Amino acid sequence: MGFLILLLGLSSAALLWTATLTAAAVRLPAVRRVLAALGIIAPWLWLAPLVALAVALQGAGKLGDNWAILLGLPMIAALVAVGGGVSILWMGLTGRSGPRGAGWPLWWLAGGFIGALLITGTTLAVLDLERRQWAPVLRAEVAGIMQAVVLPPVADQVNAAVSYRQACQRLEPDSAAAELLDGLLTAIESDPHRKPLGKPLPGDDGGVSEKPPAQRDDLDDFLLRQGVALAYLRRAADMQDCRFDRDWSRPSISMLLPEIQSMRLAARALAIAARREGSRGQVRAGLEDVERLQRMAGHVAAEPLLISVLVGCAIDSLALRTLASLLPRLTDVADLDQIDSLQVADGTRFRHALSRALHGEQGWILCTAADLADGRTNLGSLGALTAADTAAQRSVSQLLGLLYRVFLLPSDLASVRRFLAAYQEVATPTAEHHLAAVRRLVEVENARLTPAPGKAGPGILASLLMPAIPGILEVGFRNEAEHRLAEVLVAATRYRLVRGHLPEHLSDLVPEFIPAIPADPFTATMHPASKGPPSFEPVRLVITPEAWTVYSVGPNGRDEGGRTGSAGDGRGAVPTEIRDDITLPMRRSRGVGTEPQAPPQPQAE
Repeated sequence: MGFLILLLGLSSAALLWTATLTAAAVRLPAVRRVLAALGIIAPWLWLAPLVALAVALQGAGKLGDNWAILLGLPMIAALVAVGGGVSILWMGLTGRSGPRGAGWPLWWLAGGFIGALLITGTTLAVLDLERRQWAPVLRAEVAGIMQAVVLPPVADQVNAAVSYRQACQRLEPDSAAAELLDGLLTAIESDPHRKPLGKPLPGDDGGVSEKPPAQRDDLDDFLLRQGVALAYLRRAADMQDCRFDRDWSRPSISMLLPEIQSMRLAARALAIAARREGSRGQVRAGLEDVERLQRMAGHVAAEPLLISVLVGCAIDSLALRTLASLLPRLTDVADLDQIDSLQVADGTRFRHALSRALHGEQGWILCTAADLADGRTNLGSLGALTAADTAAQRSVSQLLGLLYRVFLLPSDLASVRRFLAAYQEVATPTAEHHLAAVRRLVEVENARLTPAPGKAGPGILASLLMPAIPGILEVGFRNEAEHRLAEVLVAATRYRLVRGHLPEHLSDLVPEFIPAIPADPFTATMHPASKGPPSFEPVRLVITPEAWTVYSVGPNGRDEGGRTGSAGDGRGAVPTEIRDDITLPMRRSRGVGTEPQAPPQPQAE
């Protein structure tokens, strides 16, 4: 109803303006042409920017669910202003016995024009007031959402966050530590199939123990300097609960998460320590640090924000790769029994964390919408507009903020809820297999980025505040696959310790060392005829003289032989294909299962 009144007010104001100037032109022959031109051109100058803005927003997919109304409103008003204005001008300036406009009541027309403007402005003010009243309702909804997803507080004595902060404070001031982390930790997370195997990795076979003495001394000196920080890290990771202090009742875009980056750097430092312990023969201590890394990942991912889950997955992936670097050094089955096989195989905990984080993300976005509704923030602070520095720019920003609240905020909220519901459906722990989930993500993302003709676009909020959600969800799916690969590596290590060499085929592990080869979650085959559940192929194996690698085919569903990265045409051209097999390599210890092998052949058992 409000939009209809706005349409009538704008159209009436434009027509009454033309009629007023037409009547004045008849009475003032000296400036008749000027007044007649102003009567036609001025309404178009008022409405043309609104039409251009609506067309531009629709072209960018920013009008949301009410795009037909929001696009049609200024266009209809402009057509009425031009078409009706031309008719009024022609009627007022012509007539059999003289211009008809001579008999029009000039002051009544002028008063009607002012009244139409007042009606339009009052309607805008009422609609703006209504939108502002949404803010407390949205904040109450946010409080309910965050209360449901935020874990209860714990006492400082049993809160790992206290020790984490102490550890990070001691790590960060060390500039030498930052330099070492930049150089060494990239190597820790590298993949033997992505970089030359000849490059030594810290703590791997051919890594720290084979580095030049000067480099080993630098690494040992770094670990010695960070001894207190590492002690705090180990104490924190040994605790069950972790709660960083945040005002979750009012999440906002200004909320800083300084611990996130610090925690990732701290995890990398602990991974370096674990690998160095392994290179010194202290494998059991290294495995204990791997378990701490996994608990640290769970602590970070416990916060209901997607960035926290993303960093948690990265730390967990680092833990699995650190585990893979320590397994070749094991010489006793008793040490292998120290590994919690259930924790290694469990990759679903981050799916649960993703589901919670999406609800937390919804609360954060709705709180941002509440701030936009009552004017506490503006689109400029979200990056949608250039920052307003002058008084004129601030006035324009306030006007655009009013137009956004009145016309776009309702459809933006509807778009945000629609896309978040689709993402939450994909992230649900009981959802479909990974391949179907990734394909569903692609569908949702395509609908968000490139809506079909005649379909609602994503809106401004969904475009600004939800650009990374599909990528984060895919990281969670990849992490689940990595856990299945780690389960195979542990079984293969047990096989080596019992039989004296690594298995040649994955089937050699069944059933003595593993009940069944884990399924590759990205290889689902549907059976529509039987309407039964999908079937999966097992994870695959590729053996080289340097590494024993298990892998998943990854989100694209194609087996690329355990290769990752970009593939070109072999002539140095720009890469034409992205290989996304998910690999977990285990270096082959010299003298243990390193008999010469045939060229690498992917194996699917």
